[in-house]
Order: sequence, then structure tokens, then C-alpha cells
Amino acid sequence: MKSRSQGGGKSWDRWYETRNRRLLEISGELPKNLCQDEMKLTVICRYTQCLMENKRVLKYLTKYHPVALRRLNELVGEFDRIVHNGT
Repeated sequence: MKSRSQGGGKSWDRWYETRNRRLLEISGELPKNLCQDEMKLTVICRYTQCLMENKRVLKYLTKYHPVALRRLNELVGEFDRIVHNGT
């Protein structure tokens, strides 16, 4: 393969197009609003954590919605693991 300076620009362009096409086939199309979704998820999880620290909210959820409370705790815990460990 020729370098760009040796007049291989078209070759490189085809290579990048093929590479990008293959990556899209493997991983699928990226969401157009990924950053917004990540920001919303972060805000929601942090707000949920604040609510869970409120004794009155926690008492209410424990009494009337124990399944939802357990699921919220799992989701917030999973979010924290991903944020802190990167996995």
C-alpha cells in the first residue's frame, strides 16, 4: 500500500471506508445522542442515590415498594461499579 505522500490517497481512503464499514457491521450503528443518554443516566442515578439516603423515602419504599427498592439498589450499584471500575 502506498503512503499518502506517494500518491496513495485513494488507496488509503478505500481502506478506511472498508474498515469503517466492517466496524459498523460488527458493532452496529452508534446512537446519535449517546452523550445525552449518558448524561441523563448519570443524573438519574445520582438523584436516585440521594433519594435513597433520605430516611423518609427509604422507609416508604421499604414498606410499600420493596421489590422496586431492591431493583433500584441493584441498578445504582451496577452503575457505580461501571463508573468506578470501568467495566
